[in-house]
Amino acid sequence: MVFRREKVIVEIDGWAYHRDLRAFLRDARRQNALMAAGWIVVRTNWHELTGSPEVFVDGLRRVLAARV
Repeated sequence: MVFRREKVIVEIDGWAYHRDLRAFLRDARRQNALMAAGWIVVRTNWHELTGSPEVFVDGLRRVLAARV
């Protein structure tokens, strides 16, 4: 999910994808490059989205509000 005006990106991490060290390291490099360009990366996962979506939404709202 991308919020262009606020320069916020939401990423949903998956366990299967991140078990591979190369994928983990690639994600870290990409996130650092985005942050250097002024973007904020908000990370979440399936467990948070299905178990406590209100926590995720509340946190995302706070991040977006701080970027306006």
